[in-house]
Amino acid sequence: MSVALDANAVIYLFDATSPHHSVTERTFAQIVSSGEPVWLFPTVIVAFLRVTTHPRLSSSPLSLEQAFEYLDTLLALPNVTVGFPDDSFVEQLRAAASLASADGNLIHDAEIVALIQQHGIEGILTADRDFLKFAGTEVRLLTI
Repeated sequence: MSVALDANAVIYLFDATSPHHSVTERTFAQIVSSGEPVWLFPTVIVAFLRVTTHPRLSSSPLSLEQAFEYLDTLLALPNVTVGFPDDSFVEQLRAAASLASADGNLIHDAEIVALIQQHGIEGILTADRDFLKFAGTEVRLLTI
């Protein structure tokens, strides 16, 4: 099975002080060791950079260089790929958002679901229960 990472999963992997860190690290290690394809999307990468370098969102913000070094380490894993939108993205987004009656903050999740569908990915690793509103995507919830 292939799996996309939500921004919170990437942040929890990095942040050893998070209560979600251990379960995320353990789950991610199982995924990587199984050889499952792991996908990151630009929106997730940008969210990771925004949160981890923002002095009001992190008690110990990273420098931009540190944050990119972490991403480089993650992207160096043999089964991790960055997935980009193609020409059908807007229609995929419209369909995902419409099926979940998404609006406001849920549009960001619809964006990720659209990319998941576009790349034929089966599931997402996340702590965000809102992904359960999108039929057809297996949600691996990170729970402590």
